[in-house]
Amino acid sequence: MQTYQEQREFFSAQRAALRAALDTGGAAAAVQFINGFGDELQRRVLYHFAKNELIENPEQARDFNAYIAVVNAGIAELLRQAVAAADEETRGRRTWGAQVLSYNLAADLAECWPGDVTPRSQAQRERGLKAAQDCLSWCTQLGKGPAELSTALWVQGMHQLGLGDRAGAVASWQQSRDYAVQAQQAAGKPTAVGADADWSVLLTSGYLALGRLATGDAAGAELYRQATEALREQLVDAEKKDDAQYCLDQLEEVKHRFIDAQQAAG
Repeated sequence: MQTYQEQREFFSAQRAALRAALDTGGAAAAVQFINGFGDELQRRVLYHFAKNELIENPEQARDFNAYIAVVNAGIAELLRQAVAAADEETRGRRTWGAQVLSYNLAADLAECWPGDVTPRSQAQRERGLKAAQDCLSWCTQLGKGPAELSTALWVQGMHQLGLGDRAGAVASWQQSRDYAVQAQQAAGKPTAVGADADWSVLLTSGYLALGRLATGDAAGAELYRQATEALREQLVDAEKKDDAQYCLDQLEEVKHRFIDAQQAAG
């Protein structure tokens, strides 16, 4: 079970049993089901794919509390495997696996996705922030590069905004943009906000602009205009249009939820 396709097929074969465990005993039964597999790889695969059933099954209501509980168990399992690893390379891979689970949790709990109307509780927002902070810590521990650090800081900022820490969101998004620029500089690519920039630079610039607007800094409006205008110019490029639309949809959703609503409330 080395390829992604093989792992997906393994999960698909176990999906009905996982759903049955969830329906009869909730998250605790789901965790017991996964931990009942004696093979470490099988447990890792089930934890990584569990979100497909927990929050991505269109036939089931999204249950973020169950998702959090299962991811918590998955992270603990990956970290146990990291501690027991026979060599440093394996230990790093297992720790990164925990980071992936944590990042997915942080991203899924973030309130920035078009069409996602599931309400988040304060506790869920706080767990999302903790997940983002853990991602950043593991990225640093494992010596990851600017692209990974940028992503972790983006999701940290998103949860800071959701929790009302607007200044914290600006600080995180400034760092996120700085790291996105560093990654593109290392690749020898343009870093100025314009149609030739990578989507990562434009997306993080857009988020930084929204953070500034949230704190009352009117200068954020110009940066937001520049970033979104550049993304719209990329919509005519067959290679860039999908990423550009993804970024635009996300930025417009966050602007609607947090900036427009804030201005309407006075």
